Amino acid sequence: MNLDLTQGTKIIKTTRCLLRPLSLEDKRDIFDNINHNQEVLKYFLTAYYEHYEDFTLDSLFTRIASGLLCWAIVVDNTTIGFIIEQTHDEKARSIELGYAIGQPYWGKGYVPEALQAIQNYLYQECCFHKISYSAIVDNTASIRVMEKLGCTKEGICIDEIYYHDKFQDVVYYSKINPNEKKGGSL
Repeated sequence: MNLDLTQGTKIIKTTRCLLRPLSLEDKRDIFDNINHNQEVLKYFLTAYYEHYEDFTLDSLFTRIASGLLCWAIVVDNTTIGFIIEQTHDEKARSIELGYAIGQPYWGKGYVPEALQAIQNYLYQECCFHKISYSAIVDNTASIRVMEKLGCTKEGICIDEIYYHDKFQDVVYYSKINPNEKKGGSL
């Protein structure tokens, strides 16, 4: 079975969130909630911007234009965060997702709710076999999200990334499509 990525970043509604393709209109909210908050950037690997005038999403939108999956998480007409494809492997039918959410929205269940809906889409409509996530090991909130999604811990890579002037260990989690068997096929 082959992946079907023709639908791209599909609009998905959950109980409390609208998940839709990230757009240039989201720039201010992304700046305020992600790139201008040092607490969020303790764990989400992207640049901090002091001034909105210096902030750009150009490289991200170049990648989106070439097919990168990226959903804005919208609650009450505010983009509170996003979910983004890190990598995918068509032959293995696997994808790694990353996510970031503004600090005022932490601990409210928005990320697991959004990711569950996106997982369902990626399994059912795009035919992915495996979805993976990773986090810096002391990012306990992100690890809880992966566990709430029913992901399995695959392991920890020591000194996997260099971030905030030091090497960081990274933990990896994944979930196999529940309609398929581990090591099997449909």
